[in-house]
Amino acid sequence: MRQDFLIIGGGVVGMAVAYGLLRAGRRVTVLDGSDDTLRASRGNAGLTWVQGKGAGMPAYAELSFEASLAWPEFAAELEGVPD
Repeated sequence: MRQDFLIIGGGVVGMAVAYGLLRAGRRVTVLDGSDDTLRASRGNAGLTWVQGKGAGMPAYAELSFEASLAWPEFAAELEGVPD
């Protein structure tokens, strides 16, 4: 099976890139480590919060807030994606 992209790492960033490529009609394979691999996605447990984010960096605080507002629609979209 031919693929357009190979993503190394199935954390938050890798899966976000893969999802965007799939939505654009590209063929994607994701290679990931084991469930006990230490990485940012595991350490953060997939949490998105806005408290305490962006101290001294208002643009980052605004981006974090906008991301938390966008989450319900994105989560609903993911619920409809077939496995």
